Amino acid sequence: SFLIPQACCWPMGSSWASCIAQSVMVGSLKAVGLRGSQFLCAGGPLPHLDAAAVSVATDDVITFEPEWAQGFDENSTCPMLAELEAKWDTMNFELKQSTSVDRALTGTALGRNLVDGKFLLPKRSRLRDLLSGIHLVLTVPRMSPADFGCFFGVAQWVLLPNRPMLSCCGTSYHFARAGDTAVQQV
Repeated sequence: SFLIPQACCWPMGSSWASCIAQSVMVGSLKAVGLRGSQFLCAGGPLPHLDAAAVSVATDDVITFEPEWAQGFDENSTCPMLAELEAKWDTMNFELKQSTSVDRALTGTALGRNLVDGKFLLPKRSRLRDLLSGIHLVLTVPRMSPADFGCFFGVAQWVLLPNRPMLSCCGTSYHFARAGDTAVQQV
């Protein structure tokens, strides 16, 4: 068994706004008939292979359909998403058309690039920011814990799909948790 640490920073907005957005998204999915067993959760079992599954992160919803493997048209609409968008319409939500993609095998969601429906990769800009931060920490290993926390938030985001790797970051969490603004040795 291994430990999976909790994030000590919020890379996306405030924790309250994230909590409210997540609650509203989960509530709207339940309102259109999704069962709790269909939600992909870090601490829970995988949904049954015959059922559609969803992943919710703040205000993003990603669906996974088992029927997709049977050859649906990439330009068709997922019935669950059509119901969800109708529900959002009754809630006066404004759908951001530029990020609303249905049944795409390649695209961006949750700061990740999905490639050919098989690979999840960090966005190039996040990798660039991470490498730039690593270079800074290695060449000028003096900064405040608060500044280090900002850098480490990017590192956490990149490592998130490999959550067990975050269990190796105890020293980083301890340093960033201090929240001090005084410059010191990292």
